[in-house]
Amino acid sequence: MHNPIQKVSLLYYEGFASFRRPRCWLPLLVLWALQAALLMLAVAAAEHAAGGGLMAWLARGLDPELGEYPRFYLELPDLQRRLYLILGATAGVWLQGVCLLQLLERHTRDRVRRERPWRRALARWPGLFVINLVVLALTLGPLLLVQRLMPVLGAGGAARAAMWLSYGLGLLVETFFLYAAFLYVAFASGVIRAAVTSIRYALRHIWVSLTLVLVPFFLVQPLRALLALRVGMVRLFRPELVLYSLLFVSLVTLAVLFVQLSTLVRFYVEEELRQPLTEDWEPVGAGEAT
Repeated sequence: MHNPIQKVSLLYYEGFASFRRPRCWLPLLVLWALQAALLMLAVAAAEHAAGGGLMAWLARGLDPELGEYPRFYLELPDLQRRLYLILGATAGVWLQGVCLLQLLERHTRDRVRRERPWRRALARWPGLFVINLVVLALTLGPLLLVQRLMPVLGAGGAARAAMWLSYGLGLLVETFFLYAAFLYVAFASGVIRAAVTSIRYALRHIWVSLTLVLVPFFLVQPLRALLALRVGMVRLFRPELVLYSLLFVSLVTLAVLFVQLSTLVRFYVEEELRQPLTEDWEPVGAGEAT
């Protein structure tokens, strides 16, 4: 038996080892390429004052003078977040579903496989969209509420406490729904059943599940400091560095997401579909649920 620290360490070892199989992380690489293409199209639309289309509409929605070079680059991170929300809600949930199915094969040594993972994840896109929408709403809801209450709360300790509380509630929501998308796309369970099972499983393994959420959260925090330097980048007459920084941050963030997906699949496989880490693999109820 392993203590919790050993178990988490082994989970992350296997999570990083999943990079050895390119087809596991290929879906997220496709997602990054789509983000990069949209971001560069947005830059081209602003710099060349493109007349219409989604990119120009998004750009004009940020600032009336956004098209002025290099002012656009100061607002580029906000535009990137808008693009990510749109892309994540469409192709993103599908590609994450494909990634989860590929990781299921990897962590069961190809003994639990789902035929045509790209097609299977696409067929389950509506359910994956609903799961991600619910998680997003429950995660951002408290934060947006606190932001609206800031004029009432003021700038004192009450405002800071409310902000930290909203972040804490968001992390708990992510913890409870950590396994929902995987359960839905990998097994023949409905959206509600997958969500309920995820909550029960997370509560049963609350400390490990919370760790699998907190570690990626803290890993990506230093990346925000890089984006905070965008004013200096623009003033040094190298505004293009903001674009390159966004592409780099996006790539690293997706790499962190891949490790999180890999660890949660590995953990579920270890607890529910096979024997402990040091023993031979034995499928236990590995077939699709009815």
